[in-house]
Amino acid sequence: NVRVRHAEARIALLNNAGKTYYAPIIPDIKALGALPDGTLGKEYARLFEENPGFTPDFYDVESVINDNSDDDNARFLMNRTRQTHDLWHIVTGFDASKAGEQALQAFGLAQMHYPLSIVIMAGDLFSSVFGEPDTICEKLAYMSLGYKYGLRSKNFVGFKFEENFRTPIADIQKQLGIAVLGKIKIDQVAKDCTK
Repeated sequence: NVRVRHAEARIALLNNAGKTYYAPIIPDIKALGALPDGTLGKEYARLFEENPGFTPDFYDVESVINDNSDDDNARFLMNRTRQTHDLWHIVTGFDASKAGEQALQAFGLAQMHYPLSIVIMAGDLFSSVFGEPDTICEKLAYMSLGYKYGLRSKNFVGFKFEENFRTPIADIQKQLGIAVLGKIKIDQVAKDCTK
């Protein structure tokens, strides 16, 4: 069962008293690429340029919605989280490395109490014990940092990223309470593990 930490975040996406769901238009990546550096849209376009297999329409909102039952609401919220996953990476500053992905999973766990995040993190740590034991410290440190970020920031689930592609990332971070947390040096995490 998925719980969103802030009820208003869920309500913001379940529009019109639950009659319709927030269904943004799939962005034109080429047009986003023309936006100024530092904007959410420009960085989102850059992500797709650097990863040609990625596609912004990978998760289709309408395909998971049948009616307004609680199950459909939960399904919509989980699908919405998947849709905006890469945007969460950009706004939090957690890169797409294994450690950065673990940080974002922990961030999501703090934001939504999503059980799959625990499974993903545990599975990765378990495989690290046998395959990459030197990465365990860094991954645990990133998970801890991600969880703290998730608890302290405003809820990302209700934020309409697609309506903010022209907005500088720094402004979005301030709006979501990430800017203050950004003072924590992410690079320090790796240094602490090499002592």
